[in-house]
Amino acid sequence: GVRAVAGIVKAYPQIKYRIIGKGALMLSVSKTIKELKVQSFVKLLGSRTNNEVLKEMSRADILIAPSVTSRTGDQEGIPVVIMEALATGMPVVSTYHSGIPELIQSGKNGFLVPERDVAALSERLEYLIEHPEKCVAMGIQGRACVKEKFNAVKLNEILEEILENLMQNN
Repeated sequence: GVRAVAGIVKAYPQIKYRIIGKGALMLSVSKTIKELKVQSFVKLLGSRTNNEVLKEMSRADILIAPSVTSRTGDQEGIPVVIMEALATGMPVVSTYHSGIPELIQSGKNGFLVPERDVAALSERLEYLIEHPEKCVAMGIQGRACVKEKFNAVKLNEILEEILENLMQNN
């Protein structure tokens, strides 16, 4: 994410990239930010509570969630932050990773790029910056997608169907 944003923030100095979270990559990310000389544009915020994350999202225009498969093969399912971003009407730029393509329909409610493809990620971000009307349209699609796929009634119906199938098969 940082490498993709580095060139963009130099071309569009109004852009601010705020990274939430901490973990094993924190030191490496911090080093990369200094190496690329983008400290004034890219901020590491560390861990935040759910409320703080939602507050940050309310001020954001685009969520970047470039999930990758770890060297040991570990993958995320569908990160909750992506669902939250879509629910707030924010387009998401993410990766073809695990269950993410079940939620992000590339070109409709966000964009998907191959894992670790910095050039593709940069290109999609720049496209959204240049086409703010697309952000609005994707935001509308994102809210509709979350409402359809993840509302409580729909999830309860799916759970009931699964339980009925299990009881019939036993």
